[in-house]
Amino acid sequence: MSKLVALRVNQGPDIPSLISEVWGSGDAISVIDMRLDRKLQERQIQALQPDYIYDERGNLTKTGFNSKLKPGAALVITTSGTTSNPKAVVHTMENLRTSALAISSRLSTTTNDHWICSLPISHIGGMSVITRSLLTNTAVTVLEKPTPQAITGAAAAGGNLISIVLAMMDRIDLSQFKKVLLGAQNPPSNLAANVVTTYGMTETGSGVFYNGRPLDGVEFKLTDAGEVLIKGPMLATTYRDGRPILDDDGWLHTDDFATVGPNGSLEVRGRITEIINTGGEKVFPFEVESEILKSQKVADCAVIAMPDQKWGEAVIAVLVPKDPTDPPTLGEVTELTRGALPPWYSPKQIILVGSIPRTPLGKPQRRLLAQELLSLGHGRKD
Repeated sequence: MSKLVALRVNQGPDIPSLISEVWGSGDAISVIDMRLDRKLQERQIQALQPDYIYDERGNLTKTGFNSKLKPGAALVITTSGTTSNPKAVVHTMENLRTSALAISSRLSTTTNDHWICSLPISHIGGMSVITRSLLTNTAVTVLEKPTPQAITGAAAAGGNLISIVLAMMDRIDLSQFKKVLLGAQNPPSNLAANVVTTYGMTETGSGVFYNGRPLDGVEFKLTDAGEVLIKGPMLATTYRDGRPILDDDGWLHTDDFATVGPNGSLEVRGRITEIINTGGEKVFPFEVESEILKSQKVADCAVIAMPDQKWGEAVIAVLVPKDPTDPPTLGEVTELTRGALPPWYSPKQIILVGSIPRTPLGKPQRRLLAQELLSLGHGRKD
């Protein structure tokens, strides 16, 4: 029976060969996030339940776990688990291969292409770049740190395909790449022709929608409540603890709200659990954030809900000012949203902070932020 080997090593160019070696032995791979402190790493290990841990010194240490691994398993990878215990998703080799081939077909990539892995390999966005390269015999360069200089250097050395987060878009020359995959919920409207927006999650093994269109073999539908359901051969079916991922009919419930655009493309508008219900009207936080970020006075922003006696939930804009001595006013912020969005989208209050908590892939941690601010006594009381 195959075993699960967890890599407890720093991200770098040796990762693909380590994965190949583990796979060559018939075992499955997982990665421990070295950016986490020791306590959070241990929590991740508890979710992964590896049979062995491979460390920076080259030592392979047996653990005390004795959990059977799903037949055919090739990768076990955790969800972010930033505010709760992470879930470990089990992907089979068939899941990974199907994903790799579907993406390569959509992007028209060949063995002459060269991927650059600039995202964290402890997340599916980074790890899938490596597994895709290995399974399609495509070159890959894994960066230790995704600095603009490192990315530019990898591109100069032949890298022509890359996945990035939104924050990196303005820091590198995108024209040097054949394709740029952008995992962003609300991308800019004026994207270059070589930029492809993607939508997916850990359970889907990588992006399964490219520019709003499903990959070959992927089906989707919307529930009456607007939740996206996905089905396809690249989807994982179980978590490490044995819990099923899909429902009895094979659908993945994403907890994401979406609509279908006029051209038939999927338009994901946000997490259902993060939709703000203010006075009976729905507000999608990222739509408000995108307007506020147009302000020359705002460096970063997150829109959250806080309890409100009158409206049920109030729209609150949490801002990082570019100049703390000259922050934007509530009037300036509402002026930005008023012309572009319905009136109930306008924030009822702004809160100034030094930074916005974000996941390693750049997503704002809105629930964590709201909890922190409420604990500090913020929130509307009227």
